[in-house]
Amino acid sequence: MAEMMPRATSRGACALALWLGLSGFAASEPASLEAYERSAAAFADGLALAGRGLDAEAASAYSEAIRLDAGFVEAMVNLARVRLRQGQAAPARELLDRALALAPGYPPIFAVRGLEARQRGDLNGALRDFSRARALDPTNAEVLANLGAVLVELGFDRDARDALDDARRLAPERPEPALSLALLFDRKGDRLRAAFFYDQFLRLAGTGDPDRANVEARLSQLDPRAVKVAPTVSETSETGH
Repeated sequence: MAEMMPRATSRGACALALWLGLSGFAASEPASLEAYERSAAAFADGLALAGRGLDAEAASAYSEAIRLDAGFVEAMVNLARVRLRQGQAAPARELLDRALALAPGYPPIFAVRGLEARQRGDLNGALRDFSRARALDPTNAEVLANLGAVLVELGFDRDARDALDDARRLAPERPEPALSLALLFDRKGDRLRAAFFYDQFLRLAGTGDPDRANVEARLSQLDPRAVKVAPTVSETSETGH
């Protein structure tokens, strides 16, 4: 079975867009009302295309929104997120640096910076950025899920459980926290809880999820009775590092 890792999520097509409202967040006004309207329309197109998984087309739409409004921070952040999914880390970092210079207190900048840091293996950098994003927006489930995944990788089990339990409470439909908790308990040798959370992941993840086959293989090796026992939130958080 291929090695699995606690999973950060980078899609959430509308999560960034809705953070500060449907109209988007811009650090400066566009040159004209016409430019504003065209930029907003391009941004909306980008959201719709990203939501359908059409990253190349979404990138073009976000780029057009930025061309029309050079201060459109939210479009920069969304485009950076798409570039990361496309494996284009350098352009993503450049966009995030531009956005940070324009809006240093905008939470999604740090959320996507965390994804970029984790993608290149800088777990401490990812921890710093996800923690900053959580401080700015403590009830964002995607940030909590990503923070928890990094904490699992770093071995900070108690903090990881707290973040992942919060993510599950806020967005019980998300599969990523369940996978991170499964891997945490599996690493600790707690087969019962590991199997429960692997099963939860399979119930929540789509049929085309890239981790599905590995999870199914691992779950088949664990006690099949485990999936019938549901640990409480407090049971996932009872011990320390």
